[in-house]
Amino acid sequence: METMGSRIKRLRLAKGMTQEELGEKVGLKRAAINKYEKGNVENMKRSVISKMSEVFDVSPNYLMALEDNEELNSEIEKLVDDRELNKWLYEMIENNPDDLVKLKQMWELMNSKSDK
Repeated sequence: METMGSRIKRLRLAKGMTQEELGEKVGLKRAAINKYEKGNVENMKRSVISKMSEVFDVSPNYLMALEDNEELNSEIEKLVDDRELNKWLYEMIENNPDDLVKLKQMWELMNSKSDK
């Protein structure tokens, strides 16, 4: 089972960030991030949890390893590692950001139909 420290490290690496970069985003030094990742800190401040959750775009409960969705994690990792998909998305964003809005609208429409 994943710990909060290992989850922080995995999320940080998935974003391609160094410990120092994460520290800058949440207002901590690299050494503090290192301690969190190694599990050497038991009482993490709520403000830090909140900031890290925002940086990683996850819920505080997920960050703290209080909830887990292994299947979703696996699918997300596949998407993050899919170079073809990433290339396509970056090209879309650079060349025509309006297409991204249309893509989101299509996704929402597809999800609304599958809910019925």
